[in-house]
Amino acid sequence: PSHSSAAGWPFVGSEPAPSRAPDQLEVQYAACVVRDRRLIQRDTFRVFDELRTLALRGLVAQLAQGQAPEDVLYDADENTRKAVEGERLPTEEEALEQAFGSVCRRLKLRFIEEQLGRIARETARAPGGHSDLTDEVRALFEERAQLLKLKREVLAQPS
Repeated sequence: PSHSSAAGWPFVGSEPAPSRAPDQLEVQYAACVVRDRRLIQRDTFRVFDELRTLALRGLVAQLAQGQAPEDVLYDADENTRKAVEGERLPTEEEALEQAFGSVCRRLKLRFIEEQLGRIARETARAPGGHSDLTDEVRALFEERAQLLKLKREVLAQPS
């Protein structure tokens, strides 16, 4: 039997599924870097390593490699380009640096909170009491302690 697109069957060459909007904080990060690529050097928390939106991660990587912002935006997909170009940023260099620092802090804190939540879920499922801790659970508690220390450091940074 023959199947038609009217029957709801996906075909190669059919319209691509619309991609969802990129993460707003990650868009702000990328937009700052598009405006001034030197800001990548100010990413002391290495937030770039944790960007989840692949299109934004690739865009920032291209900028870090020295490609011109115009070229990088031209090559970006439409959703990414529109999101980055539509981001309202401060025009003054110092204010842009402050905005970038704030975005970095917020992204890092969000990542830390997500990791702490994952650890809490994993340790809650662990069998036994504290005397029966497995190496895996001990490692999770150690990771939790390191994340809490990092969180204190991030929070101590001027905003």
